Amino acid sequence: MKALKTQAKIFLRKNIPAGWKGYLMKYPYMFTPAQMLTLCDFALRAADKKGAFVEIGCAYGNTTIFLNKLFQDHALNVDYHVIDTFSGFTPEDVDYEIEGRKLKPSVNMQYVFSDNDPTWFKEKMDYNGVDLAIHQSDIVKFDFSKIENIAFCLFDVDLYKPTAAVLPTLYEKLVPGGVLVIDDCDKDDPNWNGAYQAYMEFIKEKGLPENIMNRKLGIIQKAS
Repeated sequence: MKALKTQAKIFLRKNIPAGWKGYLMKYPYMFTPAQMLTLCDFALRAADKKGAFVEIGCAYGNTTIFLNKLFQDHALNVDYHVIDTFSGFTPEDVDYEIEGRKLKPSVNMQYVFSDNDPTWFKEKMDYNGVDLAIHQSDIVKFDFSKIENIAFCLFDVDLYKPTAAVLPTLYEKLVPGGVLVIDDCDKDDPNWNGAYQAYMEFIKEKGLPENIMNRKLGIIQKAS
C-alpha cells in the first residue's frame, strides 16, 4: 500500500498541469510564515546590491515563486538562479550522514525529493510568470563561474557534506553587504542537523557571529 501511494504521488506531480500542483497541499511552503518574512526582509535588503539571487535546493519551487512574486510586486528585476539535482540527495551525501555522522533519521533520505523533475519545475515557473535560470547539478560539482557575484543566497541542501563543501565558495562570491541564509540550522532536528554543524564550523573558522533566526535560519552577512 505504501509503495502504491508513493507511485500515485509521483504520477500526480508529473502529470497534473503545473497550475494545479499547488492545490494538492494545504500549506505549500517549507518555511513558517515568520521564516518567510525573514527571507523576504533579507532578500529585499539585498536587492540594491550588484549580484545574483541564488536558491540552492529549490524542492518543488513554491518558495521560488513566492520570492520572485515579491520582487515583481516591488518592480525589481533580479538575476535569479536555482540549482538543484532535481533527483533528491546524492547517495554519497546520505551515506555520510548515516555512516560518517552516525545519524539515525526517521525518514528514508534516499527518497526525499527524488520525485522532483526539472521539466515540470520549469513548466510550473512558466505558468506562474517566473523568469529565472534553472541549473540541474549536484551543488558540489556546479560550475560557479556561471554566476559572477551573489547578493542573496538561500542555501537549502540540508546535509552536512555539501553544505560544508560549498559554503566557502558562496562566501567568496558574496558581494559586500550580501547575505547567505542557510536553512535547517537546527541542532535538535533528528533528520536535518547536518547543515547546522557545517554552519557552526564555518562561522567559527571565519570568526563570524552566530545568528540563527526563527529557530533554523543560519544568517551570514558579508561586511559592507
